[in-house]
Parts: sequence; structure tokens; C-alpha cells
Amino acid sequence: PRPWHFPVRNRMIAALAAGVLVVQATARSGSLITVRHALDLGRDVFAIPGRIFDESAIGPNSLIRDGALLAQHPRDILEALRMPTAALTPAPEEKDAAGAGPPPPSGLPTEIAAALAAGKAQPAEELAARLGRTVDEILGALLELELGGWVRRLPGGLYGRE
Repeated sequence: PRPWHFPVRNRMIAALAAGVLVVQATARSGSLITVRHALDLGRDVFAIPGRIFDESAIGPNSLIRDGALLAQHPRDILEALRMPTAALTPAPEEKDAAGAGPPPPSGLPTEIAAALAAGKAQPAEELAARLGRTVDEILGALLELELGGWVRRLPGGLYGRE
């Protein structure tokens, strides 16, 4: 990382993202440069509000004041990006008599859920090698499974089934 690389990096982040979420940013933060690029590219901008006397909350609070989308829960972002929100924690009424929720999404997430033995945590790299997939593919599917409550991320980059 070199200071002169940050503007290019910020523009690339904005271009590759469906939206930009600002959690903390001072008044002269590089995050706000990324936001400007995102707006120029027609991307959604989300912000998490912060305490009014916290310097690192000036950026997100100003963005909300200026029209950024308020993000109080991951569901807010998924809904705004028109992504399925059913994977965010199954509702109690969706559980069957045995207390199990709906099955994981089909495809790679189902393969990963089957490969993860209950009670045995595994790293993403091991799952990738076993399933013949890239680590990036595995991590994307693990995130989907984690959001849905089918797997849990553990310390050390390990994943396990509930």
C-alpha cells in the first residue's frame, strides 16, 4: 500500500461493488472518496449511524443527512440491492417438528453443508480441496450458509455446523 495507490483502489472498490457501506469515516476520510466514485457510477451508498460526538461518525451521519440509505441491519442492504433475505435466520415458525430449519440453498452451499461433519470445524481451504473448488467459491457459499444460520464461523478461520 502506497498513498498514491488509494485513489485507484477506491475507484476499483466502487466499480466492483453493488453498493458501498460506510461504517466509520472522519470528515476527510478515504471512505468518502470511495462514496463519491460509487455515486458517480450509480451505486447505492449505505451508512450506519454513529454517535453525534464521535469524530469517526461524522462521515456516515453526514451521508445519511445527504440521502444515503440507512443501514440498521444486514437485511436493509440486501433488500435495497434486491437480494434474497430469506437466508437471514429462519423464523421460528419455519422450523419443523424436529427443530430443524429449511434445508440450505441448493448447489455448492448444499455440498458444503454435507461436507461439514457436525461437531467438527474445518478451514475453508480444506473444504475447497475436498470439493475441488476455489477458496473464493467456498468462502462465498460459506457466507451464505452463515447468514442463514446453517454454519457458524469459529476462531481461526474455521467453520462448523450447528
